Amino acid sequence: MSSIWGYRYTAGSRIDAETHEVKDLGVDHLETQYRQTTDLLGPYLKLYQIHSATLPVLDDQSVLARLAEIRGTGIAIGLRISGPQQAATIRRAVEIDVAGERLFWCKRPGTSSSLQQARHSAKRMRQDSA
Repeated sequence: MSSIWGYRYTAGSRIDAETHEVKDLGVDHLETQYRQTTDLLGPYLKLYQIHSATLPVLDDQSVLARLAEIRGTGIAIGLRISGPQQAATIRRAVEIDVAGERLFWCKRPGTSSSLQQARHSAKRMRQDSA
């Protein structure tokens, strides 16, 4: 099973609320949502993802360190992206190493994954624009 973190839901069960969710990619919110997720999913959690990742969260050393700790428990770390800087966000994500290991999950070599395909596409785009 997988889960995502990054939004604080603010509307309760009210469909007429002015604001339904607020993006929060800080380490405190990561910790809160991770705790809630593991309380619900326990050993079934296999992949934990940043929801709607942006460049600033990929430069937040406290978030990256906590994600690396979570990865150290055997849970793969991933991300979902959105917004106008998707290519830059993917390029940054595939470069992130924490303690000498890639932070974000990719399938093992020889298999296809969206992140590997995006990395290859980004490399091709850089070569084409050179």
